[in-house]
Amino acid sequence: MSRGSGAAEDGEYVSPDRPRDRFFIGRLSPAGVLGMGEEILDNAEDFLARLNPCSMRMRFLLQGKLDTIIEICPSFHVYVRVFPSYERQTSDARLVFARGDKATLMPAFKRVQPKVASIQLPLTDLGSQAKEIELDWDHVSLAELPDVYCGRPPHKVTKEHLASRETYEQFLKGITGDPLLPDIRVSVIASACPVEGEEDLWEVSLALVNRSVDSDPSGKDRSRDEVI
Repeated sequence: MSRGSGAAEDGEYVSPDRPRDRFFIGRLSPAGVLGMGEEILDNAEDFLARLNPCSMRMRFLLQGKLDTIIEICPSFHVYVRVFPSYERQTSDARLVFARGDKATLMPAFKRVQPKVASIQLPLTDLGSQAKEIELDWDHVSLAELPDVYCGRPPHKVTKEHLASRETYEQFLKGITGDPLLPDIRVSVIASACPVEGEEDLWEVSLALVNRSVDSDPSGKDRSRDEVI
């Protein structure tokens, strides 16, 4: 199961596939910013949505007074585009060079678990109407990753660039531009309803939703991947 979810060791570095095309367990696809919380959760019950979900929900019963506070500590992985390793780039460029063409830097993604701020939800703030809270997480650290992809793709690579590991590293250091980062937006949708006939008993619903906008739905570009 860990291999299918990307949680295993071989999920730390993905190339040349996009992570969404390799992993299928525990993966949340980008849903975009449109749609109300109730609509997102209702659609999650559909068969096709179960195959490619954008949300993950849990329901449970909670015994507590109105002043009870629910603390949520969400966590998730994101995949950031990085420069491919020398071994991967050399292997992929061999056939291209045989045709006399220039190769391009292959898509490669690194798994990152960002720091996410916890959320405190008082029962008094919740009701049967779903409430959506955008998560506060550390976006800045993604740009500081070693070998994070910079500039506008595609970057052409010649045989001279791959003559040795040193020449390849020098080539990468010469690439300038802003880091190419996925615009990941994640929310929690929460609701709490009193259980009829029971005192201080609540049915609580919590859902993690990927609100990112899909920058490459067709998979032609493979520059970013907004799955979590």
